[in-house]
Amino acid sequence: MAAEIYVSTNTVTNYVGVNPVSTTSYLYTREIDTGNIINTYTETHPVVSGWAKYISSATILQDKIVINFYGDIQIRELNTLNLIISGASLCSHTNWVNKHPYVDNGIYFYCRYGNKVRKYSIFDLSLIAESDDLSYAPRAFASDDTYLYVGVDRTGQFTKEPFYKLLKSDLSTIQTIASAMVDVVDVTVDDDYLYMCGNDADDSDGAVKKYNKTTLAYIGRIIIASGGDDGVRGLCIDDNYIYFAYNANSVYGRRVAKYTKDLVFVAESANLPSPDVYGHVFINKNKTKIYSKHGSVYVLSAADLSIIETIAGGRSVYFDFSGGLQLPSSFCESAPYLVSGSTCGNADGKITIPIVDDYFPYSTIYTITLTNIIGDTYTFNESTGEATGLTSGYYFLTATVKPEYWYYYGRESCTFEWLRVEDSDTTMA
Repeated sequence: MAAEIYVSTNTVTNYVGVNPVSTTSYLYTREIDTGNIINTYTETHPVVSGWAKYISSATILQDKIVINFYGDIQIRELNTLNLIISGASLCSHTNWVNKHPYVDNGIYFYCRYGNKVRKYSIFDLSLIAESDDLSYAPRAFASDDTYLYVGVDRTGQFTKEPFYKLLKSDLSTIQTIASAMVDVVDVTVDDDYLYMCGNDADDSDGAVKKYNKTTLAYIGRIIIASGGDDGVRGLCIDDNYIYFAYNANSVYGRRVAKYTKDLVFVAESANLPSPDVYGHVFINKNKTKIYSKHGSVYVLSAADLSIIETIAGGRSVYFDFSGGLQLPSSFCESAPYLVSGSTCGNADGKITIPIVDDYFPYSTIYTITLTNIIGDTYTFNESTGEATGLTSGYYFLTATVKPEYWYYYGRESCTFEWLRVEDSDTTMA
C-alpha cells in the first residue's frame, strides 16, 4: 500500500464577511500515478485571538499516517483514515519540516518539541526518550540502524548552526558538527556519508554539503546561487546520485538538480513554475522517478529529470519512498528457517532465519530462542539471521510475538521441535 499512495494536506480559512472565524484542515490519500483522491478527512477549529489549529505535517508509516495537528498527534489508518489513537501537545507545530514527524520503522516516531527531539511509541504514544536541549529548533531528520541525524534552524539568523548525531535508543548526543549550515532543511544518509541541504553562510548561498557519517568530517559541497531567498529545499539519494530541489528566483527559478555522490553535475530539470519555494523531493522504490513538490507535484524521470507529468498537490505533500518496511507473514505459520549441517564433527552447523528485503526481520517482531536437547542456548545474529556454532544433534526453536506486535499477530507463540543438524561425515549419536 505504501508504494501506491501519497498523502497531501491543505488548509482553508473560513470567513464571515472579512473576519476569519475558523480553519478547516484537509488530509487526502491519493494515487501516486494519477493524483486522484482515495479518501479525505477534514477537521475544523475556531479562530481564537487570530489563531486556529491546523495540520502542520504528516508522514506515512506502513499502514498508518502519523499527523502533527499543530502539536497534537493523531495516528490514523492509511486505508480508511479512521482514528487509531491521539495525544495532545506531544510535539511542536512545524509546517516547514520536510519529514515530520520522522519515522524509520514500525515501532517509533521522532518529532521536534521546542529545541529538543522526542521519541514516541507508535502504539500507545508513550514517551520513550527525549534529547538534551539542542539550542535551536530541530528541522531535518535522517537515521540509520543506530543513530538519528538532526539538523537545526535558528529562524531569521544567518550564522551557521550545529548539527547533531544522536543515539536512537535514548537520544543522547554522540557527536556534533559545530558549524554546519545556516539552516539545515533536509538531510539523508547512505552507508558511509550524510548529505544535508539548506542555506550555507555567505549571502545565504543555497548548498548541499557532504560529511563522513562516522567521523562527521567535512567532504565537500555544491553551491547553487546566492541571494536572499535562494536555497536548497529538499533532497534524496539513490545508489549513485543526489537529487535536490532548489529555489533561485534571481537566476533560474525553481528546479530539481542531479549530481553524482562525488558532487559532479549531471542534469537539471526545466523551471517548475510555482509560488511555493519549499520542494520536498522523493525517489520511488525502483529508482526511476523523482517526485518534487513545488505547489503542484512534479513527476520527473530520474535519468534526465525531464518532466513526466504534473499531478495534484496541496499545501504539503508526503510520500513513503524511503523503503518503509512491511510486516512479514506469521513466523509460526510459514516456518521460515533453514537448517545447514555440520562437517566432520565440527561445530560449524547453523540455523538461519532469512531476512527478506523490504520486510522487518523476524527478530524485530518475535523473541526467538534456540536450545539443544541438554538446554544449551544459541543466539541468532540480528544482521545475518544466523545461529552458528552448532554441532550435529537436535534443536528446539521457539518464537514468541513481542507485545508491540500483538495488534497484528495476536499473542502467537510456537516451538519447532527436533530440528536435526546432520553431520556430513559422521554418524549422529
